[in-house]
Amino acid sequence: MTPRKDDSDVNIVYREDGFRSRTGHWVRTSEEAMICTWLETRDVPHRHAGEVFRLPAGSTVAPRVYIPSITLDQKDKKGKTMIIEPLDGFGLTQGKMRLLAAFREQYRKTYHLVVLVTRQLLRKVPKDARDALIAFEDIKLLERMIPFEEQ
Repeated sequence: MTPRKDDSDVNIVYREDGFRSRTGHWVRTSEEAMICTWLETRDVPHRHAGEVFRLPAGSTVAPRVYIPSITLDQKDKKGKTMIIEPLDGFGLTQGKMRLLAAFREQYRKTYHLVVLVTRQLLRKVPKDARDALIAFEDIKLLERMIPFEEQ
């Protein structure tokens, strides 16, 4: 594991193992690799784990940190940056849902949070933890949301 620091005093530890998308990006999960490849085939510029957000600690002592899986480089028509968060059954924990809800509450004016899960998990993602919810099987619906560059 490689420790990294953002501009705060929170240590972030990244695992060096993971998955490589078909386009060569290192990603954390196979779902992220699938979305990365899908974005690359549509020439959508994006980055992985490119930002670190420090969120209010709430009742815990340590601050909470959110590192988005995929962030699109181009803003949408409302001036928001889209974050795509793919979750599998293991990533769909109550703690992760609280983290996404806290992120969305703090950054809803500047970020649009899209969560992707399998169809069986759609009902398990609370409304306050996402702006949009898409099943992996329906990934084409994401095309309607992506701010493609004007040609």
